[in-house]
Amino acid sequence: MKKFIVVIRVMLLLIAALCLIAAFAIRNYTMIHFPTVLSGCVFVGLVFGLILAPHVSRLTGLSNRVLNVCLVTVVTGSIIAGLFMVGNYAFTSPETRHEEKLLVVDRYKETHYHSRRVGRNRYVRGTPYNEYYLTVEHPDGTRRPMLVRVERYRKTHPGDSVKVSFERGLFGFEVLRR
Repeated sequence: MKKFIVVIRVMLLLIAALCLIAAFAIRNYTMIHFPTVLSGCVFVGLVFGLILAPHVSRLTGLSNRVLNVCLVTVVTGSIIAGLFMVGNYAFTSPETRHEEKLLVVDRYKETHYHSRRVGRNRYVRGTPYNEYYLTVEHPDGTRRPMLVRVERYRKTHPGDSVKVSFERGLFGFEVLRR
């Protein structure tokens, strides 16, 4: 029975981590304000935490109610955030596809580095690579960075307008489509 509880603990933490990573990975491809989604999901997780805290003490192995509420809040909040973001992104309807012209406000590139293995347990900074971004302004006045390919980055300058395709997601939020 103890091994079963340990397996469930590890599975829940792994699922919560994967959902949060997936939500974070696709945040630039949706027009949802990511901190708003996280705060909403933490609020829902807090409600679940207050309701389920007495019942999960056996699963967590902790008798402290505050710690149980915090754990349930983090796990359920991250699972809900991941499901919300991935569900909105994955289930778009192609009939709602439309193009918008967005104004390019700024363009910039970020230099990152690959990691290079030099020993059995040692990694050092490897070769550099660039990621190219355009900061675009939407008709409602919000500005968002948009990851683009190097060809589009070279052709586009501040003040230009770019055509971007959007589709409406499952929950009604727009999703950037290439």
